[in-house]
Amino acid sequence: MQKADSRLFNYLKFTASDKNGKFAFYGVPSGSYYLIGTVKCGEECGYDSIKNIRIATKVSVRGNQIVEKDLTRMTE
Repeated sequence: MQKADSRLFNYLKFTASDKNGKFAFYGVPSGSYYLIGTVKCGEECGYDSIKNIRIATKVSVRGNQIVEKDLTRMTE
């Protein structure tokens, strides 16, 4: 696997959620994006130790549209 093109990092945006897990991005240009979240999960997810789990979904934005997306993954 090759390293990512360094120009990619000009387009990455980061934020953190509040205590309720809510987060927001503002001024996002129209287009399709991947929204990726990282959560720490241990025994409740079936692991012996705490792991960083990534959850991803594709999001499309048009104009000044407000998009709400749930980045949860259910555990059994």
